Amino acid sequence: MAVMALEKLIALGARKVLVYGWCGSLCKDIEIGTLLLPTWGIPGEGTSSYYPGRENPASSETLRMDLETYFTANGISYSSGPVWSTDGVYRETTDKLAELSAKQIMGVDMEFTALARVAEFRNIDLAAAFLVSDNLWGEKWVAGFHQEAFRKMNKHISTKLLDAAQFLNQV
Repeated sequence: MAVMALEKLIALGARKVLVYGWCGSLCKDIEIGTLLLPTWGIPGEGTSSYYPGRENPASSETLRMDLETYFTANGISYSSGPVWSTDGVYRETTDKLAELSAKQIMGVDMEFTALARVAEFRNIDLAAAFLVSDNLWGEKWVAGFHQEAFRKMNKHISTKLLDAAQFLNQV
């Protein structure tokens, strides 16, 4: 669905796209409620292979850096780094997580790599911001998306991203 929505936006003339969603953390340094800006990703979902492009799709560096500039200027802390995208919901295995951790992959989401591959193929700029909703790096999965603090941060970041979109449109 995310790729279909992106393709439609591109057909309607979108040239810069900012994606917001949630992701799981794969490293101890990134806790629930942290904002993660993916730099590139390892495709594990089923769509990327239908669009030619780089092996590891990436954010538009210019758009991501403009987003980082906005967040820094507005006192919003964030981390940046690679993610793994998979559409296999709740199918992260201990072995897979250890493999990704060894590669210093910071988060897991469901669609970033597909969206980044489409953006590259269609020659548009795309960057993403993910709010960490759960931790997968410990012995047990820790879900945070039901916590009040997480919901407040989600609302705060959503509002700030609307402001960021206006800022990015002027850059």
